[in-house]
Amino acid sequence: MLLHFRSSCSEPDPVSCNIMVAGYVKSGDLDNARQMFDKMPMRGCGYEECRCDAESADIKLNSITFIGVLSACCHSGLVEAGERYFKSMKNVYHIQPNIKHYGCMVDLLGRAGRVEDAEKMIRSMSMKADVVIWGTLLAACTTHGKSRNRRNG
Repeated sequence: MLLHFRSSCSEPDPVSCNIMVAGYVKSGDLDNARQMFDKMPMRGCGYEECRCDAESADIKLNSITFIGVLSACCHSGLVEAGERYFKSMKNVYHIQPNIKHYGCMVDLLGRAGRVEDAEKMIRSMSMKADVVIWGTLLAACTTHGKSRNRRNG
């Protein structure tokens, strides 16, 4: 896939590169995903750049977009960026988080060892946590040696 992409494009754009990285990750080809990521043109990599790019391209960010962004932050270990995107989703784009957004955030915080913050997030949710969210928290507790029963209370 990478060879075909390289031969068909002289200068890959960030959108094409992101699609390629996502495709490699989903197919389990992490070496090529990393290669593509390292070759991506970087104009900026912060929240403001992303927001400006989306606005200038007239891209309408929606609930699904943020699930992808939060998931990417989770799997890349970008905790602070994930927290910023989650807040901007609510405060800037006026998108109410659903169970999947919260699941991404619990996973993000849990993988970073911030189990207590993940639990606080669960308790702050406006909806009832499902078995997936509790399982994600339990996995984080196991990984980071927090073995007490987190579901009490």
